[in-house]
Amino acid sequence: MSARTWESGATWRARAPRGVLDPLGPDGEPITTPMDRRWLWRLEGDLSVSATNDTLRQLARDLHSYLHETCEHHWRHYEASTWDHPDVAEGDVIPAHRQCLWCSDVEWLDGRP
Repeated sequence: MSARTWESGATWRARAPRGVLDPLGPDGEPITTPMDRRWLWRLEGDLSVSATNDTLRQLARDLHSYLHETCEHHWRHYEASTWDHPDVAEGDVIPAHRQCLWCSDVEWLDGRP
């Protein structure tokens, strides 16, 4: 984080990432997920990489489980696309799918599990 993020007098809003406060999603669509829920997703992400003791690691796991079990998905839609493997000359087709902005769950639009 930048020094500005933690400067004296800065509010939580000044430190909040765009995904917590922005009324629009990455594709310009309205986000209807409440701000408190978005704040929990931000905490889950931070705890998942920075928990420093067993208590915080368990809290991170519990919050992760809770948020994934209760996620109200905000889907981003992706058309089928191709992806070239960096190590081989072959490409893969990534079928059309949608992915949740919050929990990252994927649903394939061709019916695959």
